[in-house]
Amino acid sequence: EVRKQYQVWVKKGCVNLVGLLQLLDAEHFALSRKKKVAYQTYEKAISTLVAGGFYNNAGVACERYGTYLSETGQTDGMRARIEQAIVYYNRWGAKRKVDLLKEQL
Repeated sequence: EVRKQYQVWVKKGCVNLVGLLQLLDAEHFALSRKKKVAYQTYEKAISTLVAGGFYNNAGVACERYGTYLSETGQTDGMRARIEQAIVYYNRWGAKRKVDLLKEQL
């Protein structure tokens, strides 16, 4: 399992994977129907990825969080997360991805 391998690498000191591990954890909690922990873990993952300058992955995390919020009926939160993803993808230089997300709004 990818998540377990990331846990091993992070424990060995690979700090560049901490945010991605948090994102995988958030997805795990979402699938396990642990809403509150999922919300908190998505937020933590986004913060960690932005702090590390991983804007591409922060964009992915915002998109996934937005999708999860939409699936749980929180359309306002979904829109805010997609807009946040647009900011991060734009900062990373992914213009086509930005255009695609803007079309979805």
